Amino acid sequence: MQTTIIVSLSYDYRGETYVYKADVILPLYIDNAEAFCRSLPQMIADKNQLDTFTYQYELMETSPVEVVSVESRIEKSLPDLPMAAEDFIEHYKKVGSEAYLTMIADEYGLDLKAKPKVAKALKAAYTLGKEHRIPEKKLSESDWSKHCFS
Repeated sequence: MQTTIIVSLSYDYRGETYVYKADVILPLYIDNAEAFCRSLPQMIADKNQLDTFTYQYELMETSPVEVVSVESRIEKSLPDLPMAAEDFIEHYKKVGSEAYLTMIADEYGLDLKAKPKVAKALKAAYTLGKEHRIPEKKLSESDWSKHCFS
């Protein structure tokens, strides 16, 4: 059930326009949309093997990021693209869980309108799973150590 987005950003530097794109797999839960969107320039730089200790990278960090494409089992519930990454992530957070529950119910031939208790049970299971998930532990890794030891 992975959702993959293609993000793009562009900026001008010394008379040239640079455009970079990257495929990003959305995590199952995005608790902090703002932090996730702030991490997108770093993801784009990593996927394009760009040095993060340059003026160009600073320009990347201040450039708007757009979602230009999405591949998901819930594409029908997602907005038309391209659009700002922040707006897309907020929309995805709003409709994502409901759209996935509807998709699962359809796959198993459940009519959620006729059986509202089943819909409530699915939503309760989703909420319970979200509350009791094991958070991902990331190693402490600074840009400086990545730059020096890569």
